[in-house]
Amino acid sequence: MLTVIILLTLAGCTAQNDEFSIEKYFDQESRDTLLVNIVTYIGIKPRFADFHTRHNHEHRKYYTLQANNFRFRYYHVSSDSTHYYYLIRPARSKNGNLRGVGGRFRITHNLALYSFEEIFNTPVLPEEKLVNRGRILFIEMLEKGNIGRFIENNEYVEWPDDRLKYDREKNEWRYDVNELF
Repeated sequence: MLTVIILLTLAGCTAQNDEFSIEKYFDQESRDTLLVNIVTYIGIKPRFADFHTRHNHEHRKYYTLQANNFRFRYYHVSSDSTHYYYLIRPARSKNGNLRGVGGRFRITHNLALYSFEEIFNTPVLPEEKLVNRGRILFIEMLEKGNIGRFIENNEYVEWPDDRLKYDREKNEWRYDVNELF
């Protein structure tokens, strides 16, 4: 039992000391706020909300509850103040209940997001694979600004694909976007 406690403690320290740890940038309250702000973009919208109204104050509690099921895994702020994220998030699939999502945005002084973009979603995978593959995708996104060489590798990336693309105006994945990647 003592060995398990020590290993869990060391694992927690490793996550906090990771070069891509959000703890390097924000305290817990700010991390919570930021997570809810991201979930407002990538989570399931409330019934009757659309891409314009999902940010309305009356939906904040809805997204706050959803955020309990999302976790920051990798985070980095570049020299030009672009924030890059990789989250582990819930998924609905016969293959499991977790997937990874990565992207970028900028923030205002009060942690409001702008220039938000979801770059990729992984397939549903066991958490260990999401962590390992997510790190590879995250580093690729940081170094190249995209994950181009992984786009057609469905073991790493589920979206975007040849049909589903990210609509930057609506900030959601759509089948009707005519944008080339």
